Amino acid sequence: MNATDDDRDLAEALWRGETCLANDSIQFGDGTIAILSSDMPLSSRATSLKVLRQSTWLAVLVEGLGNPLHSSLLTWVSRLREIRTKFAGHQLRIESGECSGNGSFGYVAVEKERDSSSSELRWVAFFSGSNPFDELSIQDGVLHALSTSGYRYSFQLSDPTNVSIQQREDLTWWGKDEKNGIEDK
Repeated sequence: MNATDDDRDLAEALWRGETCLANDSIQFGDGTIAILSSDMPLSSRATSLKVLRQSTWLAVLVEGLGNPLHSSLLTWVSRLREIRTKFAGHQLRIESGECSGNGSFGYVAVEKERDSSSSELRWVAFFSGSNPFDELSIQDGVLHALSTSGYRYSFQLSDPTNVSIQQREDLTWWGKDEKNGIEDK
């Protein structure tokens, strides 16, 4: 899918306006969008989401008129976490939080810092059933975002469409043992 300069400009303008597409998706700063399957896991086993369709911002907005799959845009209600890290030679700023209108909507976003006062959107992931993401961690090039619903969403920083979900009960890597609150040494 080839994005145009207009797609890139629109993606950046929507991000700066704290707006995203209200579909389970990864929305890239280059103007492309990957619409994801929205099946939530029913067990504690890890579940991978699949890309249902690749598109661009302008195509989604044009096609979205009258199409319920692409019916609305949402704004952020609150940013709950922010971290910075270096990856592949770039300084990244990563944030997560809650989107408007419904407590079950969450997002995770990655920006590449240009300098101390400016950055560009790499991607934002939106999920309608995740709940807000309130914890972030990075291990071996994988961004882990823990939602308030007790699920960990894991994104490959090099390919965020490679995302998997795991229930909190199985997690002890987060910095403390989630079952008994004891800090890992």
